[in-house]
Amino acid sequence: MSATASVPEGRLRLQRSTYLSSSQPYFRSTAEENNNSISIEVDGQWKRRRLTASLRGRDEYSAAEDWNYIILREIETGYQLSRGVSVHLGRKLYIWNEWEGDWGQGLYQPRYMQNKLRPESAGLSGVFVDVKNRNLAFTLGALANIPDLGAHFSVREHRFYSANPWFNPPADTFEYNSRLQDIRYSVVRPSAEQVIAKIGAASKIEWHKGDHTLRASYAYKPAPQFLLGFASRNQVVLGDDVDYMRVRIEPRL
Repeated sequence: MSATASVPEGRLRLQRSTYLSSSQPYFRSTAEENNNSISIEVDGQWKRRRLTASLRGRDEYSAAEDWNYIILREIETGYQLSRGVSVHLGRKLYIWNEWEGDWGQGLYQPRYMQNKLRPESAGLSGVFVDVKNRNLAFTLGALANIPDLGAHFSVREHRFYSANPWFNPPADTFEYNSRLQDIRYSVVRPSAEQVIAKIGAASKIEWHKGDHTLRASYAYKPAPQFLLGFASRNQVVLGDDVDYMRVRIEPRL
């Protein structure tokens, strides 16, 4: 094998985005109509004897949101055990099925969703074993869990705030006693350790011959998307001066 490393590609991009008018129902009135962003992108692969490594990602700063998005689509290192057998550690991009690659629905691999018009798929994270011969290829992975990551938001004074136009907050009022009353939100944020510890596994087998490919894949793991729920009983608080609903959102996988 080659004892040299390829030179990674780096790109610096300045971008200005103009969205449709915030007065239209597409976006909220509190969302920004324009955004200036700067990003530094790296795409590189290295190979030295039996060792390999790859990095695909970027760091993007959004001026409108005053927030820095770190987007790591792939970051992994590998070692070739023998001819046709290799092991990889980290976040690695695979083609598990063509449908997911074309439509980006996040069935197997998680996505970065800060811009819902352009979701970006990222690799699964864990330890992977690849076995290949002339026509067959087999992959088996033991997975840690990293879910979809979306737009930056915060909860202040029991309400959701975000300058990102793709963030869709829940309703902040409800009708009670023929009047609109406030909904007061809080969010239970699971720790990173709790999320990552939701382990799983994935496997696939492929057959190649010329321009033809057959692929079968299977995974037992959490879905990349959080499910958002809250207790619905006894959440309306009746006060002397004001009535309101108390909603404590609990994400789960």
